[in-house]
Amino acid sequence: MEISVQYLRNKFDEFNTLCFGGELPPIALKVINAKSFMGQFSYRKRRVLPCGTRVYGLQLKISSHYDMTKEELDDTLLHEMIHYYIFHKRITDTSPHGRVFRQIMHDINSRYGRHVTISNKRCNLAVNTQAAGQRQRCVVRIRLSDGKAGVKVVPATPAAIRYFVSNVRLSPAVRELECFLSADPFFERFPSSRALRVHVVDETELDSHLATATRVDV
Repeated sequence: MEISVQYLRNKFDEFNTLCFGGELPPIALKVINAKSFMGQFSYRKRRVLPCGTRVYGLQLKISSHYDMTKEELDDTLLHEMIHYYIFHKRITDTSPHGRVFRQIMHDINSRYGRHVTISNKRCNLAVNTQAAGQRQRCVVRIRLSDGKAGVKVVPATPAAIRYFVSNVRLSPAVRELECFLSADPFFERFPSSRALRVHVVDETELDSHLATATRVDV
């Protein structure tokens, strides 16, 4: 289906009234040719003196890279609107797709016959795999001492992998780790480096994107 900003604007207004009680303020809607996601809610932060921050640049972005059906497109927009709702209401969730997100998602699905999911992995059916390049990445799955799941994308060279793994294992915040090779576009969103920085992610979502990955012994 061809995606236009006007279509997204019309559906945003419709879903805002139907599913969110009209509580969501207008937001910038963009169509971009992104390979790493079907939809994204994003914003920026800026430091404000003396000790505050200002949030700006709120956007809902939908990728035209995927040949989505109307139902898939609408569900993708709803997925991002849930993120926006949680942000706007200043609700603290357990993770990006935690308990609050899932509760709202299940409520919308059951009440309005939608099929919103926590993962965009289904977009693999619509992506042009030749265009995607299928580049392999080294993905380190990390379980933290507090029970949360983390991920780190490391340059797929033996030296870079050894450097990261040997150093991160020294951290008391890390309980265990596993290394994988994956071509899933999901991991394009994480910067590839040897820096000792771990990104906390939803464990169920991470496991779904590593389901077809190849484990690497380190």
